[in-house]
Parts: sequence; structure tokens; C-alpha cells
Amino acid sequence: MTTPILEIRNLRVDYPLYGSCLHAVRDVSLSLEKNEILGIIGESGSGKSTLGAAILNLLPTPGRIVSGEILVEGTDILKLSASRLNEFRGSKVTYVPQGAQNALNPVFTIETQIADPIRFHKKISWKEARERARDALALVSIPRERSNQYPHQFSGGMKQRALIAVALALGSKIVILDEPTTALDVLVQKQIFELVEKIRSDFGTSFILISHDLGVVSSVCDRIAIMYAGKLVEIAPTRKIFESPQHPYTRALIGSIPRLRFSREALIPIRGTPPNLAEVPPGCPFHPRCKYAIELCSQLVPELREIAGDTFASCHRIGELDD
Repeated sequence: MTTPILEIRNLRVDYPLYGSCLHAVRDVSLSLEKNEILGIIGESGSGKSTLGAAILNLLPTPGRIVSGEILVEGTDILKLSASRLNEFRGSKVTYVPQGAQNALNPVFTIETQIADPIRFHKKISWKEARERARDALALVSIPRERSNQYPHQFSGGMKQRALIAVALALGSKIVILDEPTTALDVLVQKQIFELVEKIRSDFGTSFILISHDLGVVSSVCDRIAIMYAGKLVEIAPTRKIFESPQHPYTRALIGSIPRLRFSREALIPIRGTPPNLAEVPPGCPFHPRCKYAIELCSQLVPELREIAGDTFASCHRIGELDD
């Protein structure tokens, strides 16, 4: 069995608040295989973006990693010095934050913003770094002659591709894309995912796609991890997630996806709202919204356990749920 390129073990992330503490990620264990595209899905406030940022210790203040391990090719990045961690950021793992517009500096050209991290990591001249930046942009279908333009001259899809070009230029082995298709129309979404698949195929890059929309990322992901209230509730191959979802929350997410073939079929909304992560209910955090909940669900937190060789879920009633 091959060693995963990324392993997260029992990770906890907190945001201390006045008089309380927000538990954003709670004992999450997850792996990413080489050349894999993994989706992390959940509603707003589920902790998925915090998990993505924590992988490179890029949490905004006052967020802090309380415990756990994050191993990239066997190296625990939480034990690295600040300078060594900066080397990992970009050269090994690239994190593309939510909102390409916010991630790009409006006063510098696209070429400059790609060349700058290349110079930092590769220790080369500006001239060579700029040339590599143009090459990287060409790989994501942005003409070389547009490299000297500014972010406001790029469309939303082009900005997203430019950020992915940074990872290509640095030779990153893992790329984390946080809500990569937010505010993009469906055609541009398709282009972004086709690009992700091409990069995976051509360079063997592993991807983590973070999204609130299970339907959007399902076409490109090999596996999907479902998060709720800071915890993983199900992990399985994409096909199994849709064919035989094990957790009630996964079933609810699938039920809320519009299907074009059944345009007259009413969507099934998920009742209630996600819990406040500073006051997570006892037991299973989903039980106040779950139609399958029994008394045990409000008393005992279910463990994430193996259902099959490639499927894991955390529910007291696995195998008992009806349709």
C-alpha cells in the first residue's frame, strides 16, 4: 500500500473568543493520495476552509492549532521552523484562498505576482522568473502577451487560472483550492475543473477541492470527505457517496442538489441551521436536524468508523436508515 502524500491526524483548531472558544476543527484525521483529487464538502461554518488553511498553518488570528499532526511526505509541518515552513508553502503545497480577486494585488501585474514567489523559492533572476511565470500562464491557457496586465483586466475565470499557475510554476505537489468556482458561471466552472484534471494528468499533482456544493465538485473528485460542525462525518469514493450515502447529512446534501432530468421534482431542504461552533450540541452534532435521530444520538458522539474498505462514516444508525 502506497504512503499518502498528505496525512492529517487528530487535528484540532480553535478560535479563542471573549468568554468562550470556537472549536472550528475537531479531531479530524484525513489522508490524500498521490495523484488524487479529494473534495471536502460542507455548509458554511462546517470548518472546511479552516481545515484547508490549517494544512499550511495559515490560520487568521486568533486561530490556533491545538493538537494533531500534519504530515507532507512524512514531514510534520507543525514541527518546522518559520523559515522551513515558508519553503514548504509553494514548493510542496500551494493554498489558493477563496476569492481570486482578493488573493491578487491590484497594483502589480499578474506576471510580477507569479514571478515573485518563483524568485523566493528557486533563487533565480527576475528575468528568468518572469519567463517561468509566462510559461506557467501559458499552461493554464492564458496568452503570454497578457502576462503584463493587471488583475482588473482579467475575468474571474482567468484570475482563478492565474492563481493555479503559481502552483505550476513552483512545482507544487499538492494544491488546495478553496471554493475555486465561487461566483463563476457554469461554463467557466467546467473549464476550471477540466484544467484541474489536465494538471493532475500531466504533472501528477494532488488536489484538495473545498466547496459547499456537492454537485459542483462531484464530476472531478476521486473521493469526497463530508464535514459538519468541525468534524468529518463521511469519507468515500465519489461514486459510493452518491450511490449509497451512509450518513444522514450526506443524504440530505444529495437531496438538496437540483437535477435537470427531474426538473419537476421538489428539492428537499435541510431543516434548521448548522450549530454555533462555540456551543456544539452534545452527542452527534447533526442530531437536532436529523430525521433519523434517536435518544442515543443526543448523548454520545459517534466515532468515524470503517463501513467498507474505502468508506468511513460516523452515525449510530448505519445500516438502519430507510429511503
